[in-house]
Amino acid sequence: MIATATTRNPRPRFARRLRVSVLGGMVAAIAVAGTAGAYWGTIGTGSGTAPVATLAGPTLTGSAGAGTATLTWTVVAPLGSGTVSYFVKRNGGAPAGDCPTQAAPSAVLTCTDSGLTRGVYSYTATAVVNSWTAASSSLPVTLASGVLDHLVLAAATTTPAAGAADSLTITAADAAGNTVAAYTGSHYMTFSGAGANGSYLPTVSSSSGTATTFGTATPLSFTNGVAAVSGASNGVMRLYKVETVNIVVGDGSGHTNGTGLAVTVVAGPLASFAIPTPAGQVAGVAFSVSITARDAYGSTATGYTGVHCLAFSGAAASPGGTAPAYPAQGSCAAGQSAVTFASGVAASVPVTLYNASAATTLTVTDGSLSASTGSFAVTGAAISRLSLTAATTTPAAGAPNNLTIRAIDAFGNVATGYTGSHSMAFTGATAVPNSPFGPTVTNAAGTAQAFGAAVAITFVNGVATVSGSSNGVMRLYRGGAFSILVGDGTYTNGPGLALTVTVVATAVSAGAFHTCAVLSYGGIECWGINNYGQLGNGTVVNSSTPVAVSGITNAIAVSAGRYQTCALLSDSTVRCWGRNNFGQLGDGTTTQRNAPVQVLAVGGAGGLSAATAISAGGDHTCALISGGGVDCWGRNNYGQLGDGTTTQRTTPVQVHGVGGVGNLTGISVVSSGMSHTCAVVTDGTARCWGYNGYGQLGDATTTQRTTPVQVHGVGGAGNLTGVATISGGMYHTCVADTDGTVECWGRNNDGQLGDGSTTQRTSPVAVSGIATATGVSAGMYHTCARLANGTAGCWGFNGEGQLGDGTLTLRTAPVQVSGLANATQVSSGGGTGNGTHEHTAALRADGSVVCWGDNTYGQLGNGTNTDSPTAVTANLQ
Repeated sequence: MIATATTRNPRPRFARRLRVSVLGGMVAAIAVAGTAGAYWGTIGTGSGTAPVATLAGPTLTGSAGAGTATLTWTVVAPLGSGTVSYFVKRNGGAPAGDCPTQAAPSAVLTCTDSGLTRGVYSYTATAVVNSWTAASSSLPVTLASGVLDHLVLAAATTTPAAGAADSLTITAADAAGNTVAAYTGSHYMTFSGAGANGSYLPTVSSSSGTATTFGTATPLSFTNGVAAVSGASNGVMRLYKVETVNIVVGDGSGHTNGTGLAVTVVAGPLASFAIPTPAGQVAGVAFSVSITARDAYGSTATGYTGVHCLAFSGAAASPGGTAPAYPAQGSCAAGQSAVTFASGVAASVPVTLYNASAATTLTVTDGSLSASTGSFAVTGAAISRLSLTAATTTPAAGAPNNLTIRAIDAFGNVATGYTGSHSMAFTGATAVPNSPFGPTVTNAAGTAQAFGAAVAITFVNGVATVSGSSNGVMRLYRGGAFSILVGDGTYTNGPGLALTVTVVATAVSAGAFHTCAVLSYGGIECWGINNYGQLGNGTVVNSSTPVAVSGITNAIAVSAGRYQTCALLSDSTVRCWGRNNFGQLGDGTTTQRNAPVQVLAVGGAGGLSAATAISAGGDHTCALISGGGVDCWGRNNYGQLGDGTTTQRTTPVQVHGVGGVGNLTGISVVSSGMSHTCAVVTDGTARCWGYNGYGQLGDATTTQRTTPVQVHGVGGAGNLTGVATISGGMYHTCVADTDGTVECWGRNNDGQLGDGSTTQRTSPVAVSGIATATGVSAGMYHTCARLANGTAGCWGFNGEGQLGDGTLTLRTAPVQVSGLANATQVSSGGGTGNGTHEHTAALRADGSVVCWGDNTYGQLGNGTNTDSPTAVTANLQ
């Protein structure tokens, strides 16, 4: 029993005798013991008195690690009061790590042997008490691997498609390549070796499924030394750049997969087409494009090869209707072209585009994916013709109209090569007869040149456009429809640009038997009787359509009198023409003038200047002068010139003040009647002078006045106030007040005063029913007022339909002019003095002129001599 449980070291026989001698006597035992301790000192310490049979070996357990064995043993009971130490042997020899050895036993109960490789190791643990030892049974420990030496990286495929998921497996290995199963749990791995494809960076999914880019520490989970993909997590790699690379992974502690895992990334399947955009294409000239099949990440899809049926679209047909030309249909369906690809590229694909554009879009698809586009700059071909457009095709006469001239190629594109200065000739429009107003176009220098002349126009990239007031500003003056042609001597704009010119009037005035209008561009047109040259066109021929007044280019106002006409020009001078037997033209003579002459200044020295308004009467004319004075000239048999005499004047004289004191001042409006004249003072009162046989001066008398008198109030009470404008007729006078009412006085045999009676009045009476008048005009025996809503009311004699209500019925109170709307001015004309040949004219907001009433001499201007009791439009030229 003792022999198997306890091992005793060989020793001399006298030792046994020592134990006995100790029992026999204390002194002898101490001496011998000292000798024994020195002998066993190399294998144990302490002392004990227990019998050998009580010392047992420890129980040894162990576990394997990565190149390590961890050993644990039980406590051995000491021999008496002795101390127990332990040592470990591996395969009968000394262990490593922190395990105690036979040469240096210790009291520890566990240790780790290290530096091991894969294999099976036999371990014992020995207890030591003094000179006694007891060993454990031998414990085999099997190691699957040595310590972690490197990582091993493997992939589901080493030829992944760009962007495709590639599952990785990472194995922890020892130097011999054995899996280090102890490498478990979460470890941070950093990947490198792959490049970016534009914005697409290589990634690996973490253990939680988050894609992290290469170069970033990524947590991966290891189980028994292996990290494997789980679903979309724990090592799913995506590479985007087509290349061959070595993927390296490291755990940050010096463990990597060495030189890396060789991976060749190939392009993915077709996702789009890349269409390079060659520059410098010309409409109608074939060119080649290259089409590259690309994967989702922009790499060439080299697997897309052979013949494919592509549909081309996006590029527009040319302006002339020529459609783009693409490769032949081949064996493809209608609308598709057969295109051959080699390793993802179709080179030299023929295309012909006909529409010139800085960005012509070409779209390509094979039907299996969304269309891809490319943008091409296509310029026009050589010039084939010219194109002419205008800012408006309905210009007002004389208004600037900006032209654009384009050089056009055979396909309808702008021929951009047509540039620089080119000589252009314009035709198609005509001048206003007997007028200085002919069609013009400005050249590049801003000079207006007549149609038919060579005009230098500057083109930039095939287009000539207006710059300021230069390089193609057109002005047409004659009304009507025209077809404007432009040509450079070789090319033209074909059938021409269709335009309709509208003549726009800004003022109108009805005379005795003629009518005149100021046009928007400063000319004047007149129509009707011309027996004294009152139409101003250099003849004495009547005209039922408007004719241009000779030489007038800057008129701002016109006044048609009995047989004379006068115009106020923009320079504040005055021109008159027509009958001049009483000097009513103001040119210092009594010579009839068939074309305009300048009115002279007071006293005949130089020309009249500073005029602000003009009014032609029966046989005299008056002008309002800047500062509020009035000058008059012509017949003066009743004192209608207001200079205190009845002396005829062939040049202007100043109108005197009330009672002949000083000169009349503060005047805002002047109006010449048949043989009397009236004016409005800026304080809203009125003054009249001249013939007063019917009370037309409004001073409650019938006394002739050679100087102004103040107009009385309604019914003769006080003085008339609140006057806005005034108009003298044949033998009556009317005013429109600032409050919209109208008053009249004088002869009333035909109801021309509008008070519902035919009673003559020597002081003002209110016109019935007028409350919104903005102007009034007294004719021979009728009167009309323009109302605020753009209509007009008329009253008085109506024998020729001059009231415009569609009847010939005399009216003693206002009636509305039939069909008139948007009127801005109304002017009542007069006839011979026996109540015949009266007409009325109105200007509308659109610049047109309408007339109604007598048309014996064509004074309605509609090309006929037929009277009309309703408004007809004058044919302005």
